[in-house]
Amino acid sequence: MGFPPKIGEAVFKEHAENKSAELLGEVKAKGPAYTGWTDTETKTRVEMESGPPPWELEGVANPSDARNFVDCPANWVLYWINPKLLEADGWRGYMPVSPSDSRVKLKVPSMRSPDNLIRRGHQGDILGYMPKEWYESRKRLTQKRTQEQTQASLDRMQQLRDEFKGGRYPNISLEDARHPSHTMIDPQELKQRGD
Repeated sequence: MGFPPKIGEAVFKEHAENKSAELLGEVKAKGPAYTGWTDTETKTRVEMESGPPPWELEGVANPSDARNFVDCPANWVLYWINPKLLEADGWRGYMPVSPSDSRVKLKVPSMRSPDNLIRRGHQGDILGYMPKEWYESRKRLTQKRTQEQTQASLDRMQQLRDEFKGGRYPNISLEDARHPSHTMIDPQELKQRGD
């Protein structure tokens, strides 16, 4: 058995010496998210394995990928938009994919809604698209804004340190002020590292 060193072995030896200990079974895991058991009433084996998260499924068919449901130009970035977010934030540069558009072929006719949109379920998410060039431009703009906000936060923190050193707050002392390091990473860098 694969017990943790020292602690697991000691507990196992203690139970082995105590004759009331009984080995009920062994769990063989396929991966980190695998579980299985036998139902005692029906005597059937139940096995569940949840796959990796969607962002790790590059090159693998993803059931939430809109391209499984529509054929459209390759330079479109498709995105399922929640109607509640749509009411709050608007389309944010995306445009609705219309099944009556000559460039679009809907593979699942039941996804066509009465308002001529493609929806995932009754009153569900609405399919939107954005040309890839627009999407890349928007991504660059977002990265630039994120860097500016991070730098502004670092500048404010340095200003606060300087104010404490200069004696602006005489009755309060500052022991340490550090920017949280987990907020200062580029998502592209995480993708390359595999985190």
